[in-house]
Amino acid sequence: MRLPLHTRLCCFLTVMKVDIGELTRVANTQKKVGANAEYKFVILKENGLETGYMFTDRELEEPRRRASINKEDAPKKRGFWQRVFKKR
Repeated sequence: MRLPLHTRLCCFLTVMKVDIGELTRVANTQKKVGANAEYKFVILKENGLETGYMFTDRELEEPRRRASINKEDAPKKRGFWQRVFKKR
């Protein structure tokens, strides 16, 4: 019996802890024919709601390319003190 995705994600998160925005490599534990052996998992927070996402390497190529082309549109990384005081 295959567990629903949200159940598998909950079980995964109880074993391995990740920070919001941390892209982590995870193994495909119930691999089917033609499926990838691993995925990239990340938790993103939008409007106060945290949601888990899984991507293949190929699915990450396009946003990575777009970010490298449109560098002027990307926000700058927050510094140490901005993170400490939670300032944007």
